[in-house]
Amino acid sequence: MYLKSWTILSIWRSYPFKSNKFKILLKSNHIVDHTNLEQIAELPLLELRLLYNRIASLPQYYRKVYEILPNLMTLDDYDRDGLMVNDLF
Repeated sequence: MYLKSWTILSIWRSYPFKSNKFKILLKSNHIVDHTNLEQIAELPLLELRLLYNRIASLPQYYRKVYEILPNLMTLDDYDRDGLMVNDLF
């Protein structure tokens, strides 16, 4: 099943116990470009996995995702400095 970003946002908004740390695995989810991520920018994302989406092959992929999601700590197992972090999923 594929979830649209607005569906994820809707679920988070209705969840009664919001956390200040949020992890999402969206691997192989047909995310095509950065506009899909702008819709979830208000989520307090700590970690995000976008592997096997078309967006991951775009130029400046990591830089743009971190720009859109400023609180993000880990993208596809790499931090903002490009260092690999422990696999948390």
